[in-house]
Amino acid sequence: MDQPLKEPIRTAAESKREDGTCHPHQRRLFSRPKAIPTATRRLLAAEPKINECSSFEELHELIVNLLADVFGIGPLYCYDVAVRIGAYLHKLPEKVHLHAGPLNGAKLLGLSTDRGVLEVSELPEPLQGFEPFEIEDILCHFANAAKHTRQKARIC
Repeated sequence: MDQPLKEPIRTAAESKREDGTCHPHQRRLFSRPKAIPTATRRLLAAEPKINECSSFEELHELIVNLLADVFGIGPLYCYDVAVRIGAYLHKLPEKVHLHAGPLNGAKLLGLSTDRGVLEVSELPEPLQGFEPFEIEDILCHFANAAKHTRQKARIC
């Protein structure tokens, strides 16, 4: 990329959508007022390292390491920021990363979750036609649907 990454990094780190509202995954972080500004500063300072990443997995690992000690920043934030920056750099996940909802969805399907990632080939055949980031969304929606179904079953 010839253009500087500062604006894509800032946009990703601040977790704001095009309309200026907070991305729903990061709503809770706004109760920790220092988390996002600290993460944003660190990511902007790491622009050269981010630009050197040759894959999404390398980018994700870098972001996790850069933000490991920032109070309030967790795996979902790191993954989401890596996907947003990676999309700009045309570096998308090659594996399905398991955190939060996708982790719960994978467990419900009886998949091995101990590595924190799954190869697409490890998933049920109907899911193998999707991109890893799409599978992550599907697993998350599956976990949410199962949770709501269990809650409704208790009420009835």
